[in-house]
Amino acid sequence: MTSDDAVADLTRAITLAKERRAALITAAVTGQIDVTATHRPAAEQLADDIKELS
Repeated sequence: MTSDDAVADLTRAITLAKERRAALITAAVTGQIDVTATHRPAAEQLADDIKELS
């Protein structure tokens, strides 16, 4: 892997992370996911919410 390939991979990963962040914020603001769930770890709650949206 060349440094150009690595930069391209990192750039794509950053872009995808930004898109996922924006989608998560939108889902939280529009009530599509429950961000008030305090009885479960956040990662577990998020995984369940993603399954429901799929």
